[in-house]
Amino acid sequence: MKLPEALRRFAAKPSSLTPFPVSGEPHTLFVTVAASASVDAALTVDTPAVRSLNESIEAAIAGHGELYVDVVAKREVTVEVWGPDGDRLLAALTPVLKASPFVDRAWVLVRYGGIGAPERQVSV
Repeated sequence: MKLPEALRRFAAKPSSLTPFPVSGEPHTLFVTVAASASVDAALTVDTPAVRSLNESIEAAIAGHGELYVDVVAKREVTVEVWGPDGDRLLAALTPVLKASPFVDRAWVLVRYGGIGAPERQVSV
């Protein structure tokens, strides 16, 4: 399977931290964030805290991957991020998630390739 043209811009040498061989398919991070109690219960993609978090994530992963989609449900926000190196993306996202006043808890599922590829879950 060929990589999408947009992903080729971000092709980079794989991280030495990746415990699995880097496939030709992009790695995907499913980032789930539980909102802190200080945030209004009515979350939408247009809520300022959600927009701010997405902007911070996009800035952190610039050059490493792309923010693909986000889903807001009740008090949780799930963001899908993809790029050529899941561990590099995780390293870029971790400080953003830890620093955000919006985030109460966050966990990340890192998938090292397409569906069926090895995965690991990390609490941030």
